[in-house]
Amino acid sequence: MSMEKIKREKILIVEDIAENIAYLATILEKNSYELIIAKNGEDALVAAQKTYPDLILLDIMMEGIDGYEVCKHLKLNRATTEIPVIFLTAKVQHEDIIKGFEAGAVDYIVKPFNSYEVLKRVEIHLELLNKNRFLKESDAKNRELVHILCHDLANPLGAASEMLRMIAGEKSYLETFLPLLQQSIDNGLSIIEMVRTMSSIESGKLLIENSHVDLNECIETALSTVISKINIKKVVIEKKLDSNAIIVAEKNSLIYSVLTNLFTNAVKFSYEGGKIEVRVQKEKEKVVFMIKDHGIGIPESLLSRIFDISKPTTRLGTNGESGTGFGMPLVKQFLDEYGASIHIHSVEKSVDSENQGTEVIIGFISAHN
Repeated sequence: MSMEKIKREKILIVEDIAENIAYLATILEKNSYELIIAKNGEDALVAAQKTYPDLILLDIMMEGIDGYEVCKHLKLNRATTEIPVIFLTAKVQHEDIIKGFEAGAVDYIVKPFNSYEVLKRVEIHLELLNKNRFLKESDAKNRELVHILCHDLANPLGAASEMLRMIAGEKSYLETFLPLLQQSIDNGLSIIEMVRTMSSIESGKLLIENSHVDLNECIETALSTVISKINIKKVVIEKKLDSNAIIVAEKNSLIYSVLTNLFTNAVKFSYEGGKIEVRVQKEKEKVVFMIKDHGIGIPESLLSRIFDISKPTTRLGTNGESGTGFGMPLVKQFLDEYGASIHIHSVEKSVDSENQGTEVIIGFISAHN
């Protein structure tokens, strides 16, 4: 995630003097900030909870709840506690400044305002906020990398271990299991390579432009990595593939992050004996991939933030299967790198039991236009 501005930052101005509001608005609107105005402490708390501003400029001396109390309330509320607060004050006594910091403010601006000072203090604290958000997002992604190594490697390594145990018990199994053993080892190495690929995205070194892969081949490999989950639930995979399915993507991340995540989710939220439909179709300059299950569906509250890595959407599958909730944000991250689009349509059983389930549609760039 870039730390450059990707949206207009919202600033809540809490001030009861109209002239001060107008002056601050003139300074900040010139720099493309989105402004929200509150003229007292009570309105400020409502506005902060409703709009979640990126920064609050808070007057100390107001009728009703003063700025100190407003700041304390903001910091006690989980939804607003991380919003930086800069006090606007004519009080510059040492004890007043300490009281402001103890209430939770990050800085203060002294009245009468200096336009350069206002702008610079706002810019500095928004930059710090964005860096903090970036670090938290990076931490979440790093935790997902650890999950991949700990969880996803368990599948191929567990299979390899079981085959070695069987070979040790019966030497005649060697010829039968040796190719499968090699495949399990190769799958494990590919997962490690995929983690390296994810790190390459973070450092801006992932090269996609001339990376062409066969989507059908990747689908088959991804299905092989989750075959035990498919077999346990007796899920039927119904495939209809297009032979002209060469796409622009990076192979390891496509198999072990994008497709494996999608297949795992489809199986996880399907009922035992259910059906999962997989379709690949060439459409002009795109290759469209579709996976559709007939399981429990995704609640709208989760669907609306399914790609937000700061808000994990983990929930149990139909057989109690668990997960981290970070899979879909990473799927979206890789697809963005490929230049691919993704759309998800889902219907919960409680809404429409005849059409329940989740459909994911991805539009890949075709390598053969």
